[in-house]
Amino acid sequence: MFAWGKPPMLPTTVASIDGYFQRTAPDARDRVLAAYPDYPRRRALVAIGSDAMFGAPSWAFADAYSAHAPTHVYRFDHTAWTLRVLGLGATHGSEIVHIQHSYGSYLGRKLHPLGQRVQPSVGRRMQRTWLDFATRGWDGEPWSQEWPLYDTRHRRTRIIKSTRDVSFDDPDVVRREAWAGLY
Repeated sequence: MFAWGKPPMLPTTVASIDGYFQRTAPDARDRVLAAYPDYPRRRALVAIGSDAMFGAPSWAFADAYSAHAPTHVYRFDHTAWTLRVLGLGATHGSEIVHIQHSYGSYLGRKLHPLGQRVQPSVGRRMQRTWLDFATRGWDGEPWSQEWPLYDTRHRRTRIIKSTRDVSFDDPDVVRREAWAGLY
């Protein structure tokens, strides 16, 4: 959603991406852009901006943090039909409506117009998992294999989808490796 307003801190145009790399890492530009085969199509431009602002810092942080403390990583991929109609996927913050069950809020009504009557299962799953984590922790729980610890060897990530959640090793490996060392 940020890409619509084209804020200066989010590189989502060819010119702003070129400027971003000129300022931050000119030698990494070609390596990073190679990870987006559709570049310079709009979808790739938005993906680059998203990774510059959210993906790459998250990958770097998870790698660094997991060296010192138990770490669990998730990626929220559930996309409401309203976002799909707009040509968007899951966006930054779109999971908040589900975790808080705030379907009656302004944003909740926009993302899930029927949410007050027909709540998507993704919110209930997220609440249950996070509540279990907060109250019981992960040790010895039978569901801990569904969301194992993150480490730099496997980079196990829970992918939260519309109807079920799955865990994958390093699901964004190509893009993550392209951005490695920039954050």
